[in-house]
Amino acid sequence: MISEIHSAKQSSRLPSVYRYGMLVMCIALLGKWLLWFHGLPAGYPHEKFGLGVVAIMLMLNHLAFQFSLRGPIAKIAQGVAICSMLFSLFYISYSGVRL
Repeated sequence: MISEIHSAKQSSRLPSVYRYGMLVMCIALLGKWLLWFHGLPAGYPHEKFGLGVVAIMLMLNHLAFQFSLRGPIAKIAQGVAICSMLFSLFYISYSGVRL
């Protein structure tokens, strides 16, 4: 039974082209945001951090759930990814609210 589950897990793993390609896309998105952020004028009145928050969240989720990490490191990485997803949801939901 356990060997069947393990073999099913291995067969459902995505090809490395997708895993590394998506990682490159996340890093490129983060780099694009950094370039944009450093080019903003000092008094920019609109929201500045949304794209950076989303890029970091995507990268952490991709690293935690698409790469084969073992043992407690996998659980820690998944916990950090889930926390970043919740923080991103909270940040995006309330970033436009002015109190």
